[in-house]
Amino acid sequence: AYPADNAAVLGSLLLHQRASGINHAAATAPLLARFRLAWRHPRSGLLFPQVDLTDGQPAGVARAGVTAMAALWLAHGERELARDLYLSVRDRCADTVIGFGFINEFHIGLAELATKAAADETLLAGVSPAATVAALGSARRFGERHVFIDLYRTIHLAGLPSGGSSGRRFLTAGPEGNALLLAALTSTSDQP
Repeated sequence: AYPADNAAVLGSLLLHQRASGINHAAATAPLLARFRLAWRHPRSGLLFPQVDLTDGQPAGVARAGVTAMAALWLAHGERELARDLYLSVRDRCADTVIGFGFINEFHIGLAELATKAAADETLLAGVSPAATVAALGSARRFGERHVFIDLYRTIHLAGLPSGGSSGRRFLTAGPEGNALLLAALTSTSDQP
């Protein structure tokens, strides 16, 4: 089981509950409890990438990408938990260099950082493009303009935006990256 995927489903259920009035608490309450306690690294607050289906225990090293993605999806229905996850990413993994912001995939202090970063082909020197985009959406949702601007500078530079009045796409992002960027850039601070 993957917490980021579960966050998308959970966020959808919570949004449906809010919009329709149909109570999904039997399904959502236990899952929310897992996100709050069982699936988070106790020191960093980051989510673990996987959960063992046989015993329910988290597996792997806690990661910013999973956490930032979960924060973005959960904000549609569980603002408090989403903000808490976002703050874990921002406070433990965000960094800037000359005004360009980015999200490191691992909490600085985890012993496995060098080995995991070297083995993960989706990272660029330990930086997670997916976590950076997802954190951009959360920064926008939670009104953190300075964080949003720093992250957007990097995304704008690395993403090579193209397009005009009919829409914008980022040439280096591909279809999935552009879909995530659309979600992040249209995230609003209003409660759904």
